[in-house]
Amino acid sequence: MQNSSTIDPSSQELILQKKTKNFNKPRLMIPDEDMEWALSQRLPVYRLWGECWRSDPNGVWVPLQTSMGMENFRKAKKPLIDAGLFLFETRMTVINGKCHYQCWVKNLHGCKQSERNSN
Repeated sequence: MQNSSTIDPSSQELILQKKTKNFNKPRLMIPDEDMEWALSQRLPVYRLWGECWRSDPNGVWVPLQTSMGMENFRKAKKPLIDAGLFLFETRMTVINGKCHYQCWVKNLHGCKQSERNSN
């Protein structure tokens, strides 16, 4: 009878490969000035700043997914635009004859990337 806690060598190699694969994702290094600026803002501005960074860390136009209400979103995006950190654009698409509007964001500062495992 085989012990249930024993792992055969091939399974162990697959587990190690999977673990090391997960750690090869690049880190995003946000400029210090941007981080200090965001931390000094009101909560909705700080929250939208974080959502924008997660949506677009590299400076290309991407759709913005946010859970903010429309009024908070309008008030929060103005300081981000005024500070020169992000641009926002509303795009319309027609699907099955219905108009759909979506906000897109572009990071103007971008970020530096580094590998986690590099020294």
